Amino acid sequence: MITLEILVDHVTSDIDVASLTMGCVIDFTMKSDRLPSLWQEEIINTHKNPVLIHVIDRYFAGSDGMRWLWDDIEEENWRRFRFIKELEGDFENLVIQSIAASATGRIWVMTDAQFGPDKKVLRPRREAAYLSYYRKFGLRLNSAIQLVKDNHTARRSSS
Repeated sequence: MITLEILVDHVTSDIDVASLTMGCVIDFTMKSDRLPSLWQEEIINTHKNPVLIHVIDRYFAGSDGMRWLWDDIEEENWRRFRFIKELEGDFENLVIQSIAASATGRIWVMTDAQFGPDKKVLRPRREAAYLSYYRKFGLRLNSAIQLVKDNHTARRSSS
């Protein structure tokens, strides 16, 4: 199965996941849903004062069971995926809200799949460029990318 997690660095305001149709769980324990996780040691554990958002199928929202994405996405040959049309706007809204909630203007978008390409840390992108890229190509499986608010400087490390 596929997981999508968004790490929001230095959260200073609320992220209104209740306004979204897609399933989201905000986690303060900073534990990835995937075991073993591709990104737990390399990215998640290296940040202070972050919040981890698990983006999950709407069917699983609010449940205590496994949290993953499958029914709410369209997977492409175990290389990429995108949200179904009904949820594409929600994903973009979540990215925008998450970056706005970060005092540093930085978030990480991380995907993890049992099957798929080798893991890859992509070069940092500005928010608008990333959303444009997502609209064309979707999300790469087993990837992590740092997104930066359009008026901040992109950096690979956290502050």
